Formats: sequence, structure tokens, C-alpha cells
Amino acid sequence: MIHLEKHIEEWCQREMSPDAKILIAVSGGVDSMVLVHLLKPHFPNLQLAYANFQLRGDESAADEVFVQEFAQKNGLTLHWRRFSPEELTDQSEESVQMWARRKRYDWFESVVRSEKIQHLLTAHHRDDQLETIWWNLMRGTGVSGLRGMLHDQEWAGQTKGLIRPLLKIGKQEILKYASYYSVPYREDSSNASLKYQRNKLRNVVLPEAMNMQPALSENITSFADRMRDLEAILNKRISELKERVVHEKENWIEIESEPIQSSEAPATLWHELLRPYGFTALKDIIRAVSEASVGARFFSEQYRLTVDRGKVVVDRRTDEEHSQYLWEQEEPLNKPLVLRAEIKSRREMDIPNHPDKAALDFDLLQFPLMLRRWRPGDVFKPLGMTGTKKLQDFFTDEKWSRTAKENAWLLCSGNHIVWLVGHRIDDRYKIGDATEKAYLVSLLKNELEN
Repeated sequence: MIHLEKHIEEWCQREMSPDAKILIAVSGGVDSMVLVHLLKPHFPNLQLAYANFQLRGDESAADEVFVQEFAQKNGLTLHWRRFSPEELTDQSEESVQMWARRKRYDWFESVVRSEKIQHLLTAHHRDDQLETIWWNLMRGTGVSGLRGMLHDQEWAGQTKGLIRPLLKIGKQEILKYASYYSVPYREDSSNASLKYQRNKLRNVVLPEAMNMQPALSENITSFADRMRDLEAILNKRISELKERVVHEKENWIEIESEPIQSSEAPATLWHELLRPYGFTALKDIIRAVSEASVGARFFSEQYRLTVDRGKVVVDRRTDEEHSQYLWEQEEPLNKPLVLRAEIKSRREMDIPNHPDKAALDFDLLQFPLMLRRWRPGDVFKPLGMTGTKKLQDFFTDEKWSRTAKENAWLLCSGNHIVWLVGHRIDDRYKIGDATEKAYLVSLLKNELEN
């Protein structure tokens, strides 16, 4: 018991202010209840958060009652949320466990922000760290997966918003502490079920591995520390590389491929550069780049990657069924582009000279306007020209790339294009001598950043 109590006492003195406002995520299980027992003497502002997903019927209901009664008996503020089974409808392709984790942390964040809490504490321990790293390794991971969970990290707008004080403590020590001090807790029967893949890892694979190497749980701490240091070195290298090879365009990014391909570790660098966009077909992408397979395409859930000459282009996937957006007069538009508009008297304004701003004759417009992708056969009259021009010909004359054309958005009034967004307005809708009111449209943010 002495080691665990000393660990927490030193951690409190080293890491935390005694008047810190903290929230502990509790489940009623032994880990979180021991964490509450350890920290309660140190933090008078300690609060609890409990989420009930009602996935285990009467057992879930009993857990909720247990936590509520514990909080009341100990004079602790308890925030609790009961999720309904109907909320599973937004589960998508996630497992039930991953869905529950996402919903739980979203709710935790709302509590932290509304209550102005500084830190969320969870009871993850050393055996959880071993499980996490092993799980990531089986699924395929980079350095961040091998370093596992961090002791503390930025979260909910706080530098150390999320903290795991028990991350270097083993499960057996937690159980011994609970037994010695008679800490009340509930057993979760689903933890023993082999229905979930992660439970098979926890209850079958890892016990056998620890039989082969009894110090496996202890060894994982030093391994995770080394991987954390390696991640810091890699992140510095990636940051320097991004400054040289990643170029932000209007609605996409371009990554120069040659400096990466000629580096000492192209596969790792590609993995780190593309990881934020969710691409998993890394071997195929590298092969396509190496073979200069211009036009080869790869898709993640939200993004599209195109191999071009000497570069890789990443942009958002488009869904043609949802590629038209009506825009009412002066209302803000936040998707798929961020557009703002205002009406001004012609006499009170200067015509802007910037591609991200369009000055249009208000009285010529039909509302709602429509924002849409371009289509074959689209025609407009580019500002300054005497005749109309096919948009495809305009793209060719201006030497637009395939990606640039696919990311083009048009602002339309009725059947007419009034603005090739971010580039050229239609000459027929420009501010003229007869204009009394101007409709000023501004592009504030590109699509890839949304």
C-alpha cells in the first residue's frame, strides 16, 4: 500500500495545485473507485462523472445506483448521464465499445467546459497501457500507437486537460489497495466476456504472454517512455519536412514526393504525413508514387489522394448527391465553404480587388443563391470578356490542374454562374454605373480546413 499512496502523494505535490478543480471519470469498478479513494483527501474540489449506456440491463442500473449512493454518502458532486439505446443509431461502423468511448468523452468535455473544470482524471493503469500498445500493434500502428497512452495530454482546451495518475501502477497493486482499505466497487461481468476482441486480448492473450515473461507489465512502462521520446524526435522531423514539401492550396494540399522518396525512411514519413487524413493503404500509395502512376487514386473516409507529376494531392471527397447548397440572402454559410455576405450602398463602398471577394449587383440576383460543383457544359462570361466561355475552356486556358477543377465551386443565381468562387465573377453581375446596392461576398475559409 505504501508505494501506491507515496506515488499519489508525490504526484499531487509535483503536478497538481491543492485547489485544482478536477473531475474523475468513474465506472463503479475497482480502478476508478481506488483513484477516488486516493485523491479525495488531497482535493476538496473533486467531482465525479458517470455515464450509463444501459448495455448490461439490470447490472448497468445497479452500477448507476451504486455510484449515486457513493457520491451522496461521501458528499461528492456527481455528474451523470444515462444514454438511451436509441442513441446507438449514430454508431456507424464503430464497435459498441468505440461508440461508447466516443460518446463518453464528448459528454465529459461538455461537463468540463460548463463547470470550468481544469483536469479530467481517468484510472487507466499499467496493464491498460500494455493492452493498448499490444492492441495497436496487432491492428498496425505508427510510433504514436507504440507509445500508448500519455500520462497527461492537451484536451478540452487545457494543456493538461486529461491526466492518468495511475498509468505506471499495475492492476495487482490496485486490487491489493482496494482489499486493504475495503474500497467499495462493482464488478463488470462484461469484462470477462470473450464476445469482444479486446476482451480476448485482455483475458487470453496477455495472461499467456505474462506467463512467458512475468515482468511484461513492468517492462511496458520503460518501452512506452522510449517510444514517447522517439515520437518527439519524429514529430520535429515531420514539422521541418512539412515546411518544405507541403503546400496549401485553395481547397486541397500538395505534397512534393521526391524529397520524401529520397529520404532515409519514406514509408514512415508518408505514414506520418498522411495519418491525419485517415489513409491506410500505405503500401499501395508508396508503390504508386514510386512508379509515377499519375492519376492513381486512394480514398479514406473523408479524403481523396491523387498521385500527380512529382507530387501527391489530398482533397476532400465529394458526394455528388449533396453537392448543391442553397444560400439565403445575408445568412452565414458554413458548409462546404465558409462564405459571408453583406448588402451595401454603391456610394458607400470601394470595389474590392481580391480573388476571395466578389462584388455583385444586388438587384440582378435571384435568392436563394446556389453553391454547387461545376458541370460539363457550364458557361459563364468571365469579368472583362465580351463573350461567354465554357468553364472547361477557361480551366484549360488558365492551366488548372485536375484537382483544381474538381474542387471548383460555383455561386449561381438562377441558371447563371455569378462567381467562380475564389477566382472570377461573371461580367454580367459586376458593379456598374446603374448599380444602387452591392452584394459583397467573402470566402473566409477553404474547404479542406472545415
